Amino acid sequence: HTDVARWEFKEVPALQPEHFRRSSSITFIHQCTTPVLIMHGKNDARVPSFQAWELYRGLNDVGCEVEMVLYPDAGHGISAPKQYRDVIKRWVEWYRKHLE
Repeated sequence: HTDVARWEFKEVPALQPEHFRRSSSITFIHQCTTPVLIMHGKNDARVPSFQAWELYRGLNDVGCEVEMVLYPDAGHGISAPKQYRDVIKRWVEWYRKHLE
């Protein structure tokens, strides 16, 4: 996964932490004013679910409206039909609530 890190962060985070810090949403979380809906697969191997919890907690701590849904047995992509339908339903409800 070193190649992915080099592509995404321009270097391996352990070797160039500043590149990683600038790419991390946690660095700028205090500036968030937009309501956030986090939908995350519990078995995501690329972005572990603890990072979704970290984002949720941080947004909540700074007073940003946030909602989080964890999908059991889902990985980085949520593709099981029942879960995917739920994702679409939540997106529509979220947009209706915040854009109308």
